[in-house]
Amino acid sequence: MQKKGYLAAIVLLSAAVILAWGCVSFSMVGALPKASQEEQAKEPEKTAEPAAEPTTGVTGEGLIGTWINNAYDNEGRSGMVVYAEKSDGTIAYTAYDKSNGTGDSYEGTVSIESTSTDAQGRTLIRSNVTLAGGMSWDTLARISADGSTLEVQSGVEKIDPKGPRYSIYYRK
Repeated sequence: MQKKGYLAAIVLLSAAVILAWGCVSFSMVGALPKASQEEQAKEPEKTAEPAAEPTTGVTGEGLIGTWINNAYDNEGRSGMVVYAEKSDGTIAYTAYDKSNGTGDSYEGTVSIESTSTDAQGRTLIRSNVTLAGGMSWDTLARISADGSTLEVQSGVEKIDPKGPRYSIYYRK
């Protein structure tokens, strides 16, 4: 049961990180449960992020690095997420239960679909995270203009800090 909580936390964290990095749209591949009708009724109407200027050469440049939020330690979601560019140009993803890199870890890859920059200078990244075991989900990530904050949310067109599956991380 605890392992499932950690996996759910990692999924949420991954989605948040990818969402914060760019306007990247990810589709769930049966990994995350559909929101109940009650949850859907409570969610505000979702609209797309404001028009952003597309970026040429889709890369994970702003996403690469270590992101933490110690408030997530022991809360059922990842306290640390690490994105690293591999020699073949793909992005490796590792999420840890605790912000100090301990506890269970989950590894996979990130496939970036698109990146853009919004009017506030934030980088938006639409991507797909696939864990080593095959679970995958679409995410939207948004990185602050100064590169210090990463917001990630899965299964959305616009990041909503009060919405489900939202996570925020800070560059380590």
